[in-house]
Amino acid sequence: TCAGMIYLQKQKIIHRDLALRNLLIQPHFDEENSKSNQMFIVKIADFGLSRILINQVYQSTSQQIPLRWSPPEVLKKREFSLFSDIWSFG
Repeated sequence: TCAGMIYLQKQKIIHRDLALRNLLIQPHFDEENSKSNQMFIVKIADFGLSRILINQVYQSTSQQIPLRWSPPEVLKKREFSLFSDIWSFG
């Protein structure tokens, strides 16, 4: 999950709804033995609210905000950043 978040940051994309419900988890199988080796592949999904960052902060005018998972700056000013994704996932 952290590697996916780092990738999004490098691409200057904010997800705006990063939560466990938006992760796809798949068991990783050992191809030689066809058995699960207790590792999983995690992929970030549901990019419906995502935006590309031009500046450091994205100012939202939309009423669509995941209130339960949003940090204080989103609730007060409707400002999203890479740090707000970290807050919402945590």
